[in-house]
Amino acid sequence: MVWKIFGALSLVLAAVAALVSATTAPEYKTGAEWVIALLFVALAVFLFWQGAKSSAGKKAKHQGGNGTYMTEQELQQIQGGVLPALASVPVVLGEGEVAHFFAPARRYVTKKKAVGRTGSGGGVSVRVAKGVSVRSGGGASQTVYDDVTDAFDGLAVLTNRRIVFLAKQNGFDCKLSTISAILPEGDGLMIQAGAKNYRLTVAQQGYFSKALDMVVR
Repeated sequence: MVWKIFGALSLVLAAVAALVSATTAPEYKTGAEWVIALLFVALAVFLFWQGAKSSAGKKAKHQGGNGTYMTEQELQQIQGGVLPALASVPVVLGEGEVAHFFAPARRYVTKKKAVGRTGSGGGVSVRVAKGVSVRSGGGASQTVYDDVTDAFDGLAVLTNRRIVFLAKQNGFDCKLSTISAILPEGDGLMIQAGAKNYRLTVAQQGYFSKALDMVVR
């Protein structure tokens, strides 16, 4: 709004400079009147452009301010028990497939990894915290394994047929028909699909959980 006000003021000053140039007697003209008018016009164009850019940025920030790639109206539809049909998602949809939720997400994957080695007679050395290790027992040198959980950031898209997690690593495409259980886990969900399980936290988790429940049930 401020940019537009100053833009309008610049146009007024440009008009004044042009009027002065047009009404001033030739012997009193300096030759700078039209130059000043053009400078004010250029300034007005710049200010209006900045105003339009600022408005577009605020609009985008407002739409993404809820943490998802959805509008507040679409989230309220879910709250009211209605699944919205999203117009644009980065997933190729099949015939009759409709996207209902789209937001940043994080997947957690737990695997057994090497966390330490035994000493050749000094026992087992296991790292339990940064700079802290626990050593016990004795015997031959061995690699010690334990469960390690890694987090992978990406995008989650929920459709009426599947959950798609788009990520550089550990992305997945899970058909809703294969889901056998959905359990809350901390701030997210653990989704069991056959022999596989997917642990996810999604922006606006409550809305995602409700939308998932509606499409699955």
